[in-house]
Amino acid sequence: GSVFKRQDSPEEVRPVRDIRLVPARIYTQAGWIVGKLHVAAEWRMLNFINNVPEFFSLADVILEGRPKVIPLFTLQRSAIQFIVVENEPEKEIEAATRNQIEHPVSCLLQNGVLHGVISVLRGVRLSDHLSRQKGFVLVKEAHFQLRNPWEKRVIDHREPVVLLNPQSVVG
Repeated sequence: GSVFKRQDSPEEVRPVRDIRLVPARIYTQAGWIVGKLHVAAEWRMLNFINNVPEFFSLADVILEGRPKVIPLFTLQRSAIQFIVVENEPEKEIEAATRNQIEHPVSCLLQNGVLHGVISVLRGVRLSDHLSRQKGFVLVKEAHFQLRNPWEKRVIDHREPVVLLNPQSVVG
């Protein structure tokens, strides 16, 4: 729940949410963005990213190819291709996969490919699920191969969980 914090006068009381700083690696059309998301303590990352405004803030950000730390950075949610979940992937997976069937997928992105497993409710076709999806989807056993335009190399990496923006998928 919320805790209350006393302001200047005793009559002025406002709710303050418990916030956790979640380290995240975010892949965008412009490359990687590394920073900390301000997430309400009780929210899973998938709920957070699907409910933030179109532009939201990150703290202590490093942009790919630039070593300087930016204290506060505003990011456009639709520019995100996927987010690497840095903490407690089991919590994300458990809540998202009850009563569902797993489907292996390969997604063509602007600069590479993301392979993994997407869980879909029983009785729903994967193509229908993805075409009607309004927010990010959880991809388990993620394996991505991305061309890095900054260093002219391919990143070949695996993560237990990523949050994928279906709007960024080419095919």
